[in-house]
Amino acid sequence: RNNSMGARFAGMYPHGGLNAIEVLNKAAADGWDFLYVAGANPALKYPKAKWEAARKNTRFLVVQDLFLNETAAVADLVLPTLSYVEKGGTFITIEG
Repeated sequence: RNNSMGARFAGMYPHGGLNAIEVLNKAAADGWDFLYVAGANPALKYPKAKWEAARKNTRFLVVQDLFLNETAAVADLVLPTLSYVEKGGTFITIEG
């Protein structure tokens, strides 16, 4: 949910696409060749059995986050990121 309002103002919200739980459900049921997780921790947020099935059926998992969280710990590749205080730019709060 990091800067979700900024993403919406930039036009980057799903119109008929899959939300996070739908992505996880699809991965658990059908699998993904590649899954990129940025700034989220689905291994902790969603039911353990659902996450484990999704991870098992995902061939390559990339995680980009500030911390080595539970999801990053089981990723095939972990990419670093900068916090908002480490870079220039704009951050829009949920209040706009």
